[in-house]
Amino acid sequence: MKIDFVSTDDASNKDIIFDAISVTANFKGFTVLRGVTSRFKWDEKLIEKAASECNTKRQVCIVDLVNPILLLVPKTKAKDSVADLALDLVKAADTIGIRNLYFTHYAHIFNKLPKGEIVEILTTFLNPNLQIRLESIFWQIDKSAYNEMTDIYKLVMKNLDC
Repeated sequence: MKIDFVSTDDASNKDIIFDAISVTANFKGFTVLRGVTSRFKWDEKLIEKAASECNTKRQVCIVDLVNPILLLVPKTKAKDSVADLALDLVKAADTIGIRNLYFTHYAHIFNKLPKGEIVEILTTFLNPNLQIRLESIFWQIDKSAYNEMTDIYKLVMKNLDC
């Protein structure tokens, strides 16, 4: 699987083609989910309800009533392991035949990049034993963390011997 990092500076300037978008199920306040909902002109009540159910069930939820398809991932706390959610996300994408996923979970970093989470996610996504049809992930990353993110990616690739 190929991962391309997209800085928030470049996100609106790139012609990125994707089948689905994954977003953290956080609809309260000024959030990525609220922004994505507005950009694609989705029904806010539908998305807010789906986000609430996603967080209640603590599992990835597929919202296929919108275009592009939305994959909601439950909110996590700093101490949570995200490897299982990352695996659930790519398996959900595979289940519905997604080839190109736009991944927005680190589009806005408020403090510092959570390196442990990033390593867990990348290790899951790049696992050579993972048998899925997903070809590309376009990982949107906050412009302030772009260089650090690419450094982490190179380290994970080296550790996985990719």
